[in-house]
Amino acid sequence: AGAAAPARAAGSGEKQTGGREGWGQDVAPGASAAGTGSSARSAEQPLVPGCTTLEDATGAREVAVDAAAGSGWTGLALLVVVGAGHNSVSLGWEMVYPVFASEKIEFGGQDWTPPQIGATFAIAAGILVACSTVVLPLLIRRWGIVGACLACWIPAAALPPTFPRVVRLLLDAGWTRLSWPVVIVNCIWQIAVANLLGTGFVGVQMMMLDYAHGQPGMSALTATGWLTMARGAAIGVAPVAIGALATFGQLSEAAGSKFFSRALAFDALGWGIVLLCVLPLLLLPKGAIPDLRSEGGS
Repeated sequence: AGAAAPARAAGSGEKQTGGREGWGQDVAPGASAAGTGSSARSAEQPLVPGCTTLEDATGAREVAVDAAAGSGWTGLALLVVVGAGHNSVSLGWEMVYPVFASEKIEFGGQDWTPPQIGATFAIAAGILVACSTVVLPLLIRRWGIVGACLACWIPAAALPPTFPRVVRLLLDAGWTRLSWPVVIVNCIWQIAVANLLGTGFVGVQMMMLDYAHGQPGMSALTATGWLTMARGAAIGVAPVAIGALATFGQLSEAAGSKFFSRALAFDALGWGIVLLCVLPLLLLPKGAIPDLRSEGGS
């Protein structure tokens, strides 16, 4: 009987061990104490690093949420600047190009008629439709919407300042105002500017919506409202600024200035692309527009 009792105890222990391994219902001797000690140690660990109480952890979380919201509004402000800058540059080109093209040759223009100028706009608009439906989606899939806009806007910054200078070189070299080199230069620059800047019309809106979607507590409607107001302000300010620069440049060149010329308005458009479109996108926090960037990277 004395020998049978240890055997039964051993058998009971085997049953407990086997049950714990098989089904996890029976507990081996000493397991309950170990689990209690583990729970006690985990309870001693802080909920948030540096916080020992629930109140401290809640306060730290609120501070983190406020900081994230602050950085979110900073990114929104940068995108609003991009939207206003893009509208300003696009509208500026549509203003200053016809004025330059219709100006008399003796005043630095190329003496084109309105139908001739309108033909370049029509050609550029037709090609823009094809690029927006075919080329732009390919760029977005390759680099994301931010990379696609940067890939278009960086080379676009060199186009407005070089256009009047190239035309002037051709005219000074003896080519007439409707010679094929002058016509080709007008068509190439008009198509390039329209297509490179045209990506921004849809691109800025896509970036704004995706950015608002990824920010806590930010409504897409509110973000789009700020963008729309900035674009409206640009429509009112850009014509005044471009007209003032064009007038100042022409008067300065007539007075013999070595620093300013009739191309001042075109130079301002190039700098406007760099400062108002490219630079704010480069200042956006990394990963601020994660969805479109990840789609582009895939």
